[in-house]
Amino acid sequence: MTVPSGTVTRHWTQLGGRNGDIEDAEAAVAKSRDDEQLTGRLTAVAALGAVLIVPPLLAQFDHVDRVFGVPVLWAYLYLVWAIMIGLVAFIGGRSK
Repeated sequence: MTVPSGTVTRHWTQLGGRNGDIEDAEAAVAKSRDDEQLTGRLTAVAALGAVLIVPPLLAQFDHVDRVFGVPVLWAYLYLVWAIMIGLVAFIGGRSK
């Protein structure tokens, strides 16, 4: 249920509350909502990272071939590591 902020402010001031108090409360609710979204996104990135390094998937990259002189398995792990860091940086940068 969404209540328009003007309605909350109007009722709050009728009850004797200061206008600044309700604005502080609305800001706290908005920050809490942002924190929940950030937590959810970072949890999704962690889950993706866990899925990308499960042993059955790693076994697909464990062979003798090389990419730029690096074994395929190591190249895959470095790529996953770089993607995870990039996603966390992107999500963390957007949250501010």
